[in-house]
Amino acid sequence: MYDYLFNNHDLGADAQIVLAGVRHLFCDRYDALVNSAALLAGKRGQRLVEQLRDSVVFEGSLTRQTIEQLFQLLGILTLQNVHNEDLPEAGYFAAIDPSDPVVEEICLLADKLRHAMAAAKIGIKPSIKD
Repeated sequence: MYDYLFNNHDLGADAQIVLAGVRHLFCDRYDALVNSAALLAGKRGQRLVEQLRDSVVFEGSLTRQTIEQLFQLLGILTLQNVHNEDLPEAGYFAAIDPSDPVVEEICLLADKLRHAMAAAKIGIKPSIKD
C-alpha cells in the first residue's frame, strides 16, 4: 500500500537529533501509545509499542526494522486494516464506541507519530500497486 522512504542516509553523529521527536513521543506519550495500540490490535499492538520504545528510547537506534515497526504502528493508529475481517484489528475496532473520547486520543497520537516521523525524515508516498 505504501512505499517507504528513509530520506536520511547518513545517521552517524546526527542519529540523536534525527530521533529526538520520535524518542520524545515514546517518552512523553508511552502509556497512551501502549493503550491505544492494545485497544486497536491487542497483544500484537502492545508488543509493537514496547519493542519500539526499546529501540528508540533505550537503544537509540533507527534501523530498517525500527522504521518498518513505526509504519506498522502508524497503520494500527490510522485503522489501516480494520476493513479486513480476516485480521484481528477489525474485531478490536468494532468493539470501540465511536463517541468514546479514546477515539480522539488515538487520532491525536496518529498525528503526533506522523509528525515525529516526518521530523526524523521518514516519509511515505502512496504506492501505485494498490
